[in-house]
Amino acid sequence: MTIFQMRLPSELSEAISAAARARRMTASAWLRQAAVTMATLEGTFRSEPPRRRRFVGVTCLEDGTPIDVQDFDEDNLPPIIKAYVESNDAMDEGTLPAAPSRSAGELSDRDENGHQRWALIEDDQIKAIGGYLAAKPDDRMWVPVVHEDSEPFDAATHWRLKPHYTLVDVYGTPDRVICTYPVVLKSMEHA
Repeated sequence: MTIFQMRLPSELSEAISAAARARRMTASAWLRQAAVTMATLEGTFRSEPPRRRRFVGVTCLEDGTPIDVQDFDEDNLPPIIKAYVESNDAMDEGTLPAAPSRSAGELSDRDENGHQRWALIEDDQIKAIGGYLAAKPDDRMWVPVVHEDSEPFDAATHWRLKPHYTLVDVYGTPDRVICTYPVVLKSMEHA
């Protein structure tokens, strides 16, 4: 493997980072893919077919003692091992593991610790949107923030734009703030 270093204008660096994020890749993986694509189109590079891989599954007791060892060919992997291998392969290529499109609510309603966002309400208006916390920050009027997309989201064909916040009252009492992400088709207009 050879390592290339290059100097890029900051505008180009930002454009590469943005393009990589749009494809859910790292910038270095995006650059590698761009180089392979161009070299292939120029006729100076031809990729080799992938080698067949074999996998071993080990079943252990709770204390770690192995009790069963199985040898798997790439074609007959159990679903759980296949999903793990595919997600690791995707990470090795610099992309995020393939997953079905997820709504803004699934992505943003709670963080990895189960905490949620809170909005400060004063005079029936949103005064501040807080970070992810386990409980309301203080005794003032705080309501939970709920996230949603304006329509079903598909990462391959849609962009999420900046969110809009809407205060929901139930019988005259602030109940929650809905953070709506407008979903639009990918195009240069919204790039």
